[in-house]
Amino acid sequence: MANLRLVTDFTRNVPGTATIQEWADSISTLTGGAHSVTVYYAGELVSTFDTLDAVATGVADMAWLTPSFYTGAQPTWEVFSLPFMAETGPDASQALFDVLSQGLFDPYGLTTLAAGYSDPAVLLLSEIAAASPTDLQGAKIVNRAGNIGADLLDDAGANAFPVAAAEIFIALQVGIADGVLISAALADRLGLEEITDTQLVFPGAQGLFTHTQALVIDQDVLSGLPADLRTVLQTSTGVGLSREIGAASLARYQDALAAFAAAGDGLVEASGADLAAWQALADQVNAEVLDRLGPEAQALANALAEAMQADLPGITIGDDFGSDAPFALILPVNLGVSSATELDGATVALITGTLQELAVFEYFEANNMSYEPVPVDNAGEAITQFLAGAADVLVVPTSWITPAELPPEYEVMPEQLGDAAVLMPTEGADDLLGTEGPDDIAALGGDDRVAGLGGDDSLYGNTGNDTLLGGEGDDRLDGGNGDDSLAGADGADTLLGGKGYDTLRGGDGNDRVVGGDGRDLAYLGGGDDLFFDNAQGGVNGRDTVWANAGNDTVQGGNGDDVFYGEGGADLILGRLGNDRLFGGDQNDTLRGGDGNDVVAGGNGRDRAFLGAGNDQWFDNDQVQFGDDFIDGWTGDDTIRMGGGNDTAVGGDGADVFVFAAGIDADVIRDYQLGQDALQIDTGLWGGDLDLARLEALTDTSSGTLVLDFGGGHSITFEGLTTNAGLLDDIVLV
Repeated sequence: MANLRLVTDFTRNVPGTATIQEWADSISTLTGGAHSVTVYYAGELVSTFDTLDAVATGVADMAWLTPSFYTGAQPTWEVFSLPFMAETGPDASQALFDVLSQGLFDPYGLTTLAAGYSDPAVLLLSEIAAASPTDLQGAKIVNRAGNIGADLLDDAGANAFPVAAAEIFIALQVGIADGVLISAALADRLGLEEITDTQLVFPGAQGLFTHTQALVIDQDVLSGLPADLRTVLQTSTGVGLSREIGAASLARYQDALAAFAAAGDGLVEASGADLAAWQALADQVNAEVLDRLGPEAQALANALAEAMQADLPGITIGDDFGSDAPFALILPVNLGVSSATELDGATVALITGTLQELAVFEYFEANNMSYEPVPVDNAGEAITQFLAGAADVLVVPTSWITPAELPPEYEVMPEQLGDAAVLMPTEGADDLLGTEGPDDIAALGGDDRVAGLGGDDSLYGNTGNDTLLGGEGDDRLDGGNGDDSLAGADGADTLLGGKGYDTLRGGDGNDRVVGGDGRDLAYLGGGDDLFFDNAQGGVNGRDTVWANAGNDTVQGGNGDDVFYGEGGADLILGRLGNDRLFGGDQNDTLRGGDGNDVVAGGNGRDRAFLGAGNDQWFDNDQVQFGDDFIDGWTGDDTIRMGGGNDTAVGGDGADVFVFAAGIDADVIRDYQLGQDALQIDTGLWGGDLDLARLEALTDTSSGTLVLDFGGGHSITFEGLTTNAGLLDDIVLV
């Protein structure tokens, strides 16, 4: 039995890892359990930037790597990420595979098995309605697009700087950055559209920067594999897997655009003079890069551009080749056929087991005709077989065709085959059941029950108190108006409560949950989830969220919200309103925002920023991993110190610091004599509240005032050198 070690420069749960993980998992099934592939994510076997060397030197057998990460060793690889180089999707990924397969990794002794483009970079901006590069003069832009992104932003007059992905949300929120150049899917995953005013995208799934990925294997390892495993690797990769990677990237991009659109009116697609200005800037950067890298890079760029050319003009390949009904039939003119009714005995390129095949079967049977199927795995293969003459008929979704752009030697038949299944809702209380495939179901009035079952479904409740069940797959559930119940179950789901008092259950997977108008109750479930709400305040804006396991992000609106982080290292933002935030387990970040908030850390090393208002902080008695940081910001705050070596900043206002008997070595960074106050546990103080006891506890040997209660219990007052005036601020409790 062979177990191949596959290393990747991706971390777990980063958008784009699912396709390659699914492929790796399939190897055991395809070989009957005889062989397997184990994926090691960045940092698990080797560090991110050692991935290429790891497979080249035998530490690993295979790698799923990002060529643009290794331009220090191979400068020409920068070509793959040039702006507007590719339209993300199956065709671009197939073209990339064609180029990489021409010995690109030979110097490392590696063979390319598959390749793909990720989703393109988009530009998100706060308080800048930018549509042209000139709008970026002097702007502070976080760059998550490598050297190419830095060059673009610099040439546009912006100030580009890097920030870790986990810190981008906060950088934008507090004004450290005016915007970010970032992958669309990652922007969506981080919820950045909720704190930016403009999301600038470009036509045709193009971007100012697009990462590429390659699946490579050591040539000696490949040649030495058992014959059955080598055959499975070769048949399960290549063009087919490359196109799957491209299709998944395009789907992530389209999902991100849908999320941008749902967040408000900030989604802008560059057009006209603005698009021309971006293209001119891209051309300038491309010329600079190619001039710097020399003829070899120019040749590589030319090869990639040539490979990108469409196989059949007039056909724009989308995602659902086998199920996006209705379908059109394309034939060579020289076949001498003017109607699909004349196709008896024709050869037809088909994906078996799909709606496409069913539509062809039903049409030919209804017209007493026969046909010979030419099995294919994807649209690219179907076009290849058709152009090569192996199939008389190409069957594609009508939405893919621009008839006027087809070459004159091909024509479209007047007939259309198949219609997507449509469920007929009423204004009453309906039970609408989907299929195991991708469904699009919209209820009408009444208290409806809608179940998507398998597949990536889109369910809409409309008016009424509806129940929407997503089932398996990456589903989108929109409750509409009414007090709805939405459950995503498995998959990376999107739940939109809409108006009303809704109950939202994300289930497993990295879900995106939006409360909407009304007093909502959300259970995010497993996975790294995102919850956010709109600006509605008052009693109807009071939401309750239980985040459950996973590293979740929970962002409130203007109401008096209650958020429970539970398990995972969570980011919880109260925003406006008198909120109650509970961190739960692990190292959480809690931001109260405006209003008189109650914030509780729980277990873990928590960071709390109470915000404006008269806030309260509570902590438990955890000692190990209990070193918290609390910043009161403005307002008259009450900060209760628990177990662990905690650090507190009162901020502006008359703050009260409360010290329980179980404190450890705590620090106050900005204590203001005569304005702030201390409440100290009587047992911790250990005597009368008088100057003699204060002097006995005082230690100023370090030049900083410390009250040392013994046994590791102390309070350090940074900025104070004596205890003068402190006694008047102390109350024993």
